[in-house]
This record gives sequence, structure tokens and C-alpha cells, in this order.
Amino acid sequence: WFASHQIGGPYFGFLDTRVGGIALWLLLPLVAVAGDLVEDVAQLRFLALHERDEAPSPFVTVLGFVGSIVKFAAFVPALLLTMLAGALGMWKVMWLGQSTGWRGTVALLISALVAATVAGIVISIPLYRWRTKSERERSHDAMRDMSPTGELRATMS
Repeated sequence: WFASHQIGGPYFGFLDTRVGGIALWLLLPLVAVAGDLVEDVAQLRFLALHERDEAPSPFVTVLGFVGSIVKFAAFVPALLLTMLAGALGMWKVMWLGQSTGWRGTVALLISALVAATVAGIVISIPLYRWRTKSERERSHDAMRDMSPTGELRATMS
């Protein structure tokens, strides 16, 4: 909504396009939610079948896969559009300068803090995985050498 109504123009005007009577800015998250619900139903079915040591039918597997694809196909563009709208909104507040008053300064500060937090998380996840790779490999090797009862098996070297 913010992107289509407050920024609009050549960047986000298309988000007011109606599909089946619903604006695109509302349809993207609704499709992502629907895909997520379908995926969740399939996963819950998998768990129920696993408790009974039964295999899921191909239909349930395909249904879960389609739900994941639909969710991903709606979520990624919505995420990118949200990030772009936030960046353009920050730019607009900076461009307006003094006319936004203290509210503009607070909005810009909060937006910058959120952006820095997200960037920090995105950067730290691969760094953490890289730094703990050897520890995870050792743990995996130790688990492989354990018998199902938890006793350490003799490994052949």
C-alpha cells in the first residue's frame, strides 16, 4: 500500500493493478499465505503418516511442493518490492529535508536501524556457518560413529 499510494509513479504504479478485483499489492501477500497454508497442511500430513510408519501419497508430496513454489514465487517479489519501497521512502524523506520535521527524522532513524539490523543478520548467518563448519563436521562424524543405542562403535581405520 505504501509503495503504490505514497511513492507511486513509474516505480510502483503497477501495484494498483486489479486482478480479480484485488489490488496487486494485497494479492501478493495473500497468495504467499495461501501457498504457506497448503505447504503446512502437507507437512502436517507427512508427520501424521510418519507416526504410523506410512509413506505419503504422491499427491500429498506434489501438493506440498506446489505450495512451497507458490509461496516462494509470491514471497520473493513481495520482499524485494518492500525493500525497494523502504529504500525509496527513506530517500524521499531525506530529499524533503526540513519540511518533514522531527517525524521525518525519527522515521528515517527507525528505517536506518531496521535496515542495519537486517543487513547484520544477513551478513552474520553465512559468517557463523563458515566459522562453525569444522565443529559441525566433527559432531556429524561423532554421530555417525554412534550405534542406535548410543554406544560408540569401533571404526575401522
